[in-house]
Amino acid sequence: ELSNEKMVEAHYNLAIVFFFYRQSDAIKEVNKLLKLNPEHLGAYSLRADAWAILGREDRALANWAKILDLDPEDTIAYSSRSMFYAERGFLYEAVKDLEKYLQLKPDSPAKKRTLGKLKAKLSKKRLNKK
Repeated sequence: ELSNEKMVEAHYNLAIVFFFYRQSDAIKEVNKLLKLNPEHLGAYSLRADAWAILGREDRALANWAKILDLDPEDTIAYSSRSMFYAERGFLYEAVKDLEKYLQLKPDSPAKKRTLGKLKAKLSKKRLNKK
């Protein structure tokens, strides 16, 4: 019989395989994994991405929020959620998450460039509203 740790690993690996062509099955595997290990950050991240692909923005956001509840310094969650927001035109939220990312990882030239671009878009958007 497989140990709890091996079962978690098996569900995670299956979820990764399913993620690329059947996101709903990836979510099912993640759900099984989270019953065994409810604090598995990678599982929440994978589930957030799967929900985003499936167009369930509320569920994607809930999973990123859960990651940040468990680990408020998870830079991957801030980065992923920032991209998610930016792609949907929620520039203020995207900037906020990227700023938090850079507080935690200040030596990231690519993220600094992205933040500059997002801030420029946000300024332009605000000017167009006036």
